[in-house]
Amino acid sequence: MSSLDELKGLIRLHVATQSVNQQEFLAVLDDVQHEPGAGEGSWVGEWCRLGERLVARGELIEAVQAFNFARFPCVDGPERQAALERCLAVFESFRERECPDARRIEVDCGGVKVPLYVRGEPGPGVPLVVVMGGIVSLKEQWYRTLIDGPKLGFAVAVADFPGVGENALRFDRDSCAYLGSILDHFEQQTAELRAIVVAISFSGQLALRQAARDRRIRGVITSGAPLRHFFTDSAWFRSVPETTKRTLLKICACSRDELFGRLAELAIDEDELERIAVPVHTIVSLRDDIVPLADARYLAEHVRGLSTLELDDIHGAPHFVGAVRKYIALGLVRIGFPNRRWLARVLGALVQIELWKAGFRRFVGRGLAAVPPGELAASRPRAVIEGRVRS
Repeated sequence: MSSLDELKGLIRLHVATQSVNQQEFLAVLDDVQHEPGAGEGSWVGEWCRLGERLVARGELIEAVQAFNFARFPCVDGPERQAALERCLAVFESFRERECPDARRIEVDCGGVKVPLYVRGEPGPGVPLVVVMGGIVSLKEQWYRTLIDGPKLGFAVAVADFPGVGENALRFDRDSCAYLGSILDHFEQQTAELRAIVVAISFSGQLALRQAARDRRIRGVITSGAPLRHFFTDSAWFRSVPETTKRTLLKICACSRDELFGRLAELAIDEDELERIAVPVHTIVSLRDDIVPLADARYLAEHVRGLSTLELDDIHGAPHFVGAVRKYIALGLVRIGFPNRRWLARVLGALVQIELWKAGFRRFVGRGLAAVPPGELAASRPRAVIEGRVRS
């Protein structure tokens, strides 16, 4: 498979998780003929053209997603840098129009200023939710948490992973200190800071490592987090998509020859996991093609108080977006407001409904158009996709 074909396949999966006109977005892939440059037929050029059409129609958050795809998977040259800057500018217009009380701040992380979006003020009765995506997603993609988090009673801070978007930090063994710096900033504003970290994919590594040492973190919610085996199993790493390796090279700021050695330094030790004394909710994709299932088993073996949602899907669970969102909300309520048992019961029921809906879509043959042929060829035969919660 060529690198361009791999990019197109990944974008098909990402489109399936977004609230956009999927037909319009997927049509762009037919117009992309090559990756370099920003002219007609190029990756950046075609996505940016869609973005400008959406801006002209006033569909700002959809345009943000188009410009995000233009810089996907990472900024590696002036064309993608320009696409990122346009993405940020359009998001600012969206924020001012749709969520004007969300504010943009900068947090000092060891002398590096890292921008965040924040809504609400944490305090004794208001937990802080820190939301961070993985190595290919921008903080701007998590705009819904800025809108919905305060409705559940939380203050929200949305951040980029090290090396991603506007975050100039490097991904290394000490990256969990970045989360500590974010909490330091908010601790100055309240006498009692209670934080929950929602950490998707690679950011789960940061959240769990910091939770082992930071009393301010009262819970972690993560999905598809690499912990040990991803970083140390050379045979598995050879099978990892080239797009993932390309992005890791950028955020680790190292050469290809150095990459696997650098990654080995990031593995979380057993004693670190065993020091985690707060609730951890995790989402496991049983067919994860990036992070080995051995890491999910490693987490289960060494973390007490673990709740797991298992999904028969690939990395990121693109066919279970509704269930994943409801499960994250359920985890937030369980950790942040344990006395709201009625709300937890409602959210738990909604998770089950979303699981049933996803299974029905698979059963009737819908919802698969975004998946390249062969992606799910190894699926076990069943009428309804499994989704189960283990506590």
